[in-house]
Amino acid sequence: MDADVRFRRRDIDKKHRYINKEDNPIVLPKPDDVVPELRDNLIDKIGIIDINDIQPIEDGSFTNVKAVGGYNWIKAEPPTIAVPGSPRIWSGGLGNARKLPGDDTNLNHFQHAYMNGTILQPLGISPLEPIFHSLTDPRDLLNVNLITDRNALRKLYRLFTPATIYTQNKAWRIDGEIVGDTVLFTRWESSKDMKPRRPEFSWSHQYDLVATDNPVPNSIQSERLVKYKFAGLVMIVRYEIDAALPPSSTSTKTISSKNKTLSPQETITTPHFDPESGLNISKTPETRYPKQSELIEMKTRTIKRDIDFEDAYGQMVFSQISNLYYSRHDQGDFKWPTQKFEMGKGKFKSLAKSAEEPIKKVGKLLNEMIKLIRHHKDKGKISFVWSGEYAKDLLLGRFPSEKELRLEDEFETEVNVKLDSLSIKSSTILDDKKNFPVVPILVNKRFAKEDGDEEEDNFWSD
Repeated sequence: MDADVRFRRRDIDKKHRYINKEDNPIVLPKPDDVVPELRDNLIDKIGIIDINDIQPIEDGSFTNVKAVGGYNWIKAEPPTIAVPGSPRIWSGGLGNARKLPGDDTNLNHFQHAYMNGTILQPLGISPLEPIFHSLTDPRDLLNVNLITDRNALRKLYRLFTPATIYTQNKAWRIDGEIVGDTVLFTRWESSKDMKPRRPEFSWSHQYDLVATDNPVPNSIQSERLVKYKFAGLVMIVRYEIDAALPPSSTSTKTISSKNKTLSPQETITTPHFDPESGLNISKTPETRYPKQSELIEMKTRTIKRDIDFEDAYGQMVFSQISNLYYSRHDQGDFKWPTQKFEMGKGKFKSLAKSAEEPIKKVGKLLNEMIKLIRHHKDKGKISFVWSGEYAKDLLLGRFPSEKELRLEDEFETEVNVKLDSLSIKSSTILDDKKNFPVVPILVNKRFAKEDGDEEEDNFWSD
């Protein structure tokens, strides 16, 4: 039993079984062996959180929800963002293009370099950097308790929900740092997760290209920042937008009738280079910025495997997206009509009840994690390590002091920020009354992958 963990066959859902031909048990790797890199640069354990001890908070509601920024990654050098950008627009489905080829490995690998932040690595730029250049109003950072990618919240949510063996047994790590009163979560990326799967196993990118239109030329993907209060915490959450509903009234002056795509002159200004961030920053018309209620989460699945609706519910709740479009296929043949679901209706109405307790437990766990980060703030950046389904503890690891990249050592604190501009010149905004530092820029040795679906049809899983 030292080399592996064995369970009875009936303990695991039929479609996820792996049968050992000799003695017929389920054989899965030991949690600590799932990703050996989990403990990279960590020198000791400074605490644990027993997941079984987490009790739900009283109120798991999301209040004061508003979009506070967004951007598109543009295929260019140096790395370029278009602010506030615009997601792809739902065009009505595939039409006659029912049979699609598999995704291109190289194309998806290139796109993923933007998604996980490694495109910024040679420049020494944090994956969190674009957040501070894409806020509609930088003052939205005032009094924020937590800045995180949605991906981290989904991982915590899965600790309290029944999930597939594939999802549950995946080890992960979240790195945390505090600056002023603001905590930042940065996702850690293993070298294994950086490798794409074979293209014939994925059709989601090809589906996106055909079923949606791209309103921003050369755009690779669209990101949104949403701010809300949850579990007593004021949070800014970043996530990738799959698509948005088409505008209710279409103007021929801004959208061509042929492909519903704005011209480059109408959608994007000439980028200007920001030497402090290492980013090129351009602007797009804010009139094209979709409302939260217009956003769509898109999922594709092979007919052999259904969607995990409970997991999808958590994904949509933490990003406050209302619409899910679900398309099924047989080896790239999308012969079934797209199913459309809406939060608060039908299937998602019943899911809201079962997800209530897990969401409340996430709220409790977030508060515990933030308390621990505050308690150990003198130790610098710390990590929360989950070693797989069979672990019950969330471990806290500490970085060695000589490798800690503390923000106060990296950046000046003088105020040099134009609040009417999206270009942030300093690492700190000071409130006139409270003298409160609120704009951290974090440099990490590991670079965070933003949200992707953990689905069979995607190269990149969560």
